[in-house]
Amino acid sequence: MTDEVFDQYRAVADVTRDDFMISTEERSANPLMCEGEDFVTRDVGAYVFLQGSPEIEQSMPTEEPAAVEVSLPSTESLADGRTVLASFDGPGAPQLEPFDAVDNYALVIASDGGPLKVTVDDGSGERSIYHRPESSGISTYETSALGTGNISVTVEATEQVGWRIVVIALP
Repeated sequence: MTDEVFDQYRAVADVTRDDFMISTEERSANPLMCEGEDFVTRDVGAYVFLQGSPEIEQSMPTEEPAAVEVSLPSTESLADGRTVLASFDGPGAPQLEPFDAVDNYALVIASDGGPLKVTVDDGSGERSIYHRPESSGISTYETSALGTGNISVTVEATEQVGWRIVVIALP
């Protein structure tokens, strides 16, 4: 990071260059998974909200649902400015309400561990769209475009696995 960019961060928060470093121990505890040359894991939880900026303070979530680990990225963060059609969160494998998708959509899945399996059914049969093996640490995944219909999402996980799924509309 250039000195000019670092000075912009220092103008809004009391930070040092060390605040922007990911230690070997931290990365080892929360590894990024790769598929070929692409990261499968999106390290959304690693983004930092700088304190002292009114715009950021107003946009930060004020309260997380009790059933989900606070360390999971917020619904807003996972949606990344896109329209949210539905969102679900919790530990374990609850029964989720179906939703209607009149346009293509994608799922953004965040979890604090595994194993975790997510399947969707649009009326033409259930299909697996995400499987995280037994692991720990925050991980996020976004599906490619999925089709329209009355959609049922099924989550298979133990009570120790916290997760959040955000359904986003695609253009």
